[in-house]
Amino acid sequence: MKNKISKSLLNRIKLANEYIKFAVKHQIWGEDYGTPSSSWVSVKEFIAPIKISPTGRTVSLKYKLPYDGDEIRNEVFYPNKFDGEGEIRALINEVIRGIKRGAKEEGWTLTHTGTKLGKKK
Repeated sequence: MKNKISKSLLNRIKLANEYIKFAVKHQIWGEDYGTPSSSWVSVKEFIAPIKISPTGRTVSLKYKLPYDGDEIRNEVFYPNKFDGEGEIRALINEVIRGIKRGAKEEGWTLTHTGTKLGKKK
């Protein structure tokens, strides 16, 4: 039996992939502060768009931590088994926010409407 990922999560993944493609094309790293009160910035260099397995049972995200060598990390999530869709949605929101922050550092303003990415420098 095939597990289905909700349409809203699929649309969010599609939007995140637009951000990731933009980041890869313009060599922008995603920035993350960990917690709102933290001043320590960690960065991620995204390698490829988020992938969904043909069965819809796994969602994977590939990236590198630029200050931690050239090792490519591959995080795999299971939307209908261990990781709820809410957890994956939070991860995707973090990816989008991080790329927006990294783009802002490079002079870009990124916005979106639905699954369309708007960019301005």
